[in-house]
Amino acid sequence: MLNKAIKWAVLIGIWRRYGVLIKSIPLVLILLVVIWTLHSDFLAYVQVSKDTNYVVHSYLLKWLCIAIVAYVYWRYVSSLLQESDESHEAENTKKEKNRKGKSSFKAKKGADNSFESEVEDAGTSHSEPDPFAHIRSKEKLETKAEKIIKSKI
Repeated sequence: MLNKAIKWAVLIGIWRRYGVLIKSIPLVLILLVVIWTLHSDFLAYVQVSKDTNYVVHSYLLKWLCIAIVAYVYWRYVSSLLQESDESHEAENTKKEKNRKGKSSFKAKKGADNSFESEVEDAGTSHSEPDPFAHIRSKEKLETKAEKIIKSKI
């Protein structure tokens, strides 16, 4: 039972990632079959008519059409894969920033410019005032409990 679930999960993952590419393969194959069929029909016509003037041109045109189909498909596939890789990279960087922000807060709090560089990396513009600038300039931050204890002393 678990094997079938794993197989389906893998198939669904492959389909989600490469579904558009898998759907476009039949179109490419149909175009190639049409090119070969038209060329073979032309060669059959040449055998019947005994006019061999354009046979070399027909082979050049056939291979040129095949090369064009292959090039267009290659560009299409590379653009789709690049778009999907960029979206996956964006998701991964968001996850990494969230993890870094939570786990390394205490480790980076002593550094002078670390918080400013993180704010710049997060995509905030310099034209907007930073509402947390006064907090970042403090040497030591106090918790609520420390403030209560300090007020009682």
